[in-house]
Amino acid sequence: MKFTAGDRLIAQVQRRWERRQWDEAADWYGRVAEGRTFGFGAQHGGSLHAREQRALALRGAGRLAEAAAEFGVVAEARTAALGAGHRRTLVAKSWQASLLYQAGRFTEAEAAWASVAVGMGHLYGTGHPDTLNARDGWARALREAGRLAEAEAEFRDIADVWQAAFSDDTGVRRVRRWQAAVLEDLGRSPEAETILLSLVTGLTASRGAVDRITLPCRSQLAFTLLRQGRPAEAEAEYRVLIPALSAAFGPEQWDTLAGRARLAVTLCELGRPDEAEPELAAVTAAMSKLRGADHRDTFNIRYRHALALRQLGRAEQAEAELRAVVTGLTTALGPAHLSALYARAWRGVALYNLGRLDDAAAVLQPAIDQLTGLLGADHPRVRELRGHLAALSADRHAAGRDEGGKP
Repeated sequence: MKFTAGDRLIAQVQRRWERRQWDEAADWYGRVAEGRTFGFGAQHGGSLHAREQRALALRGAGRLAEAAAEFGVVAEARTAALGAGHRRTLVAKSWQASLLYQAGRFTEAEAAWASVAVGMGHLYGTGHPDTLNARDGWARALREAGRLAEAEAEFRDIADVWQAAFSDDTGVRRVRRWQAAVLEDLGRSPEAETILLSLVTGLTASRGAVDRITLPCRSQLAFTLLRQGRPAEAEAEYRVLIPALSAAFGPEQWDTLAGRARLAVTLCELGRPDEAEPELAAVTAAMSKLRGADHRDTFNIRYRHALALRQLGRAEQAEAELRAVVTGLTTALGPAHLSALYARAWRGVALYNLGRLDDAAAVLQPAIDQLTGLLGADHPRVRELRGHLAALSADRHAAGRDEGGKP
């Protein structure tokens, strides 16, 4: 059997793919795409398939923005060749939207998912799983873009449609958990608890209390108890949950680490930051190993660690940690993301604790203004931060500082 140069090129690509040498695989698929484009044209199925494979290799290498751009090129070419509503066009757009979301470009991801959801709805109907999955992606992007009320309404409607159309509860359960998370963001913890309690009750009856699907729902439910001022109940639940999570998922996997972090936050609420701080430091190290030092999950644990440091009176360390967290979350998620705004606001509080009144006001006031715009002035965490701002303003007034920070 005679092998052509093209066959040898494909063999090189496949070897690198199998070895997970993603950067090299992306480079080789780029060469394949160039060759096919030269021989067959840019809109030929073989050329586009090679570009899709290059995009997937870029994704494997963590080069998410490049992968999203590559799928964008494929989507445009498929639109020109097949039409905007063709399934293969919509699949390429779905990949593009997902990668934009993973890259933290939430406004672009929201627009891309909205387009895919409309296209899937026209192609298959509003109750089809592909349409509902696209709407789910759109709702998640809405949440990350700070459009929380829209996201909650979308998740609620998706779950209702899914529940009415299908007997399998997997999709409903996933979407209800997202809905509960957005309700938590909005400060509507009692509603989140109602949703999660229903899920946990059903899962416990059908699968058992320590099933791998039940346990993450229980962990999320316990956190709603904390948010409603019931930290003793939350602690008791986490003391039972964490050994079960460790047995089910492993001691240093995401669900276990999230449970440990939530228990530590609960201990802070109970006035025991001396117990919480070393645990949060350990979870930060484990999450960094699991996800990477620059991953949002790692920064979110570092944020909690910084708050524990502040509660212990170690304001200088807390401020330095929060400064790093603000930089990391702003880079990963954008300056207007809810997580970045919370970190920025609490850095302002830490600056206040250090006696740096003017610096604190310059950081805290705009962060609270943005949080108020997203969540409303009556949100419980906004009210807490406003209490710190009021105390800061009183101290600045007593020190004779004007609005410009001058004596």
